Amino acid sequence: MNINSMIDTVITQTSNRNKFIRLTAVSWMREFVQVGEEWGLPYSHLFEALLPCLSDEEEEVQQAAVEACHELMHNVHSVIT
Repeated sequence: MNINSMIDTVITQTSNRNKFIRLTAVSWMREFVQVGEEWGLPYSHLFEALLPCLSDEEEEVQQAAVEACHELMHNVHSVIT
């Protein structure tokens, strides 16, 4: 399984015009982050994709991005400390 290819696909879809696809992409990103410590995820790419989603026009996408960012920050913090 090529996790980086999957992540690249999901990152690309965070800017899709369709709300459901953006929401699904952000939700997948959160799932990757939750299991990501073992996989060595590209945190900088995930942050780059998630940050614009925090101001998405759809509240559901914004909330999913907030949750994913919290998970990502937690993982980054645990790696640093």
